Amino acid sequence: MRSALGTVHFTALDGLRGFASLYVVLYHFTVWVVAPLPAWLALSQRPFAFGHLPVSVFIVLSGFSLMLPVAATGTLRGGTTQYLGRRARRILPPYYAALLLAVVVSVTVGGVDLARNATSLLTHVALIHNLFLPFAFDWNMAHWTVGVEWQIYFLFPLLLLPAWRYGGALATLIVAAIVSALPLALLPRDANLAWACPWYVLLFAQGMLAAVASERGCSHKTRRLLKAAGFGCVLLYLSSWVVFRGVWTTNPGLNFAKDALVGAAVAVLLLELTLNVRAGKGSRLIGQLLESRPAVALGGMSYSLYLVHCSILSICLALLQRTEWSPSAGFAFRLLVGVPASIACAWVFSVCFERRAVRARTREVV
Repeated sequence: MRSALGTVHFTALDGLRGFASLYVVLYHFTVWVVAPLPAWLALSQRPFAFGHLPVSVFIVLSGFSLMLPVAATGTLRGGTTQYLGRRARRILPPYYAALLLAVVVSVTVGGVDLARNATSLLTHVALIHNLFLPFAFDWNMAHWTVGVEWQIYFLFPLLLLPAWRYGGALATLIVAAIVSALPLALLPRDANLAWACPWYVLLFAQGMLAAVASERGCSHKTRRLLKAAGFGCVLLYLSSWVVFRGVWTTNPGLNFAKDALVGAAVAVLLLELTLNVRAGKGSRLIGQLLESRPAVALGGMSYSLYLVHCSILSICLALLQRTEWSPSAGFAFRLLVGVPASIACAWVFSVCFERRAVRARTREVV
């Protein structure tokens, strides 16, 4: 489907957003809450143990989607000021509404003292909370990534786009890698921002370059090489996860490498999906799944789902604590009641706060 800008809106991207957001929800509702479950029930948690990976998917998708119009026209429509205004209208209203919900839930259900946590709240309002470890995961533990992505939005026109325009793909990757590694290299270990994943700048750049390749096209041989590289990244990630499983979450360098592998694989997937659409080819199994109505519908409210589900989880946990259910019953309650409640709440949020931005997709790929 062509937008007014002449760029293509790829339905599969919505579906990928939808599945990624649902996976995050299932991770938090089934795996993140530690409880002694029967062995047969604990097995159901294992497929959802990679809750960090969808965040990498979101970052690559963001770089890909924002770069598509630039790759098509060669310019950032309206310049930096209008671009940031569009990003603010898209990101901030749902975020602030979800933050308000999180504050209400934390105060009324969690017993958090608002006055004592005023500084934390101010950092969340300013979208710099991810830079401070004591505040990064307050109020709603999923909101730290919103701060990261918001800051990358400024780096996109001010640093990454100039690197691409004047130096090409390699310069873009080098600049992004340097920016990603600087906090780890220059700051003390307890202040190096590893908890905020500064290397997401590199993943965003991977998405940018995939968008450029999608717009310009690739030869059949190049596509085959890229697909082989994508599969190689997946296999390398899985094998290294087995080897370094015990230190994945405690070693920033390994986390950097892990997310870079995931970012490369996602970038290749996006390129393959979009090139098939541009060529008018029928979607294969993965494309058909991502373009299905449920996936696309979920993608339409994926941002809201990501923003609100932790508040719903807090309510569920408070109810379970008061009723003293068994771990198995609590697991079933979170899965069968909490997850649908999160989706329902996300739908309300999407209607109230995202509909205008969704309509704007006819003017800009978001």
